Amino acid sequence: MIGFLILSLALVAMVFWLIAPALLGKRSSVSTDQRQQNILIAKERLAELETQYQQNEISEAEYSVAKTEIEFALLEDTKQDDAELADSNRAAGSKLIQRVTYLVLSAIPFAALLLYQLWGTPDAIIAMTNPATANSQNPHQAQGASHDGDINKMLASLEAKLTENPNNPNGWYTLGRSYMVQKQYDKALNAFQQLHKLVGDDPNVLVVLADAPHFDPRRTLPILIHGDAAFPGQGVVGETLNFSRLPGYETGGTIHIISNNQLGFTTVAEDLHSTLYASGLARGFK
Repeated sequence: MIGFLILSLALVAMVFWLIAPALLGKRSSVSTDQRQQNILIAKERLAELETQYQQNEISEAEYSVAKTEIEFALLEDTKQDDAELADSNRAAGSKLIQRVTYLVLSAIPFAALLLYQLWGTPDAIIAMTNPATANSQNPHQAQGASHDGDINKMLASLEAKLTENPNNPNGWYTLGRSYMVQKQYDKALNAFQQLHKLVGDDPNVLVVLADAPHFDPRRTLPILIHGDAAFPGQGVVGETLNFSRLPGYETGGTIHIISNNQLGFTTVAEDLHSTLYASGLARGFK
């Protein structure tokens, strides 16, 4: 748990290190003094122009042209200042959105840590990193393994007692049924065979004896021989192939021998199948 907390704090610190420059950076803005300076300069130039006109240093036409130029220049400067102010306001709004986004992103690790502490399972991390304590962190799994171990010990003890005293039909029947439940079919078959020796051909015993054998694909190899018309034409072939990987039907593999006898009884060789070879049906079950 301590390792998880250290990792979380390290991630939070890394996030703050990435976003701190954006949060603490100074915001650039357009100074409003520039507008005032432009206005003062324009007033000074107009005052000088008025003085020159009063002292007859310039004509009335020159006075009008110069005055118009000063007013036009002031108007252009004012428009430019307004545009820069609008850009500054937009930039300020964008900076605000960025700061809010950064704050939300920085809050995500804290929220994840809090929610994990409230609803998560921090102990699972300990169990994953320390297999030695996995059973103590998962009591249900440990209990299930212990239960299976106890059953196996009980069955081994019962089998040892029956080996010493084999004339006990009820004991062999109980042992066989218990092994069947545990899916230990070889041992169940042995127990029912001992029961059969004691009671003979009792119908109930024969039923459980028939149920006990379990197919072992390592000990058998089915071989089927087909005619070239029978393999693609008989529905049971496709049905059997379809069942070949289902529990209770699988054999571990079968050798199919298809004889090219071209004997379909009701059809000629050219109309036997749509595939190139009669065995084409099996290609769908690779």
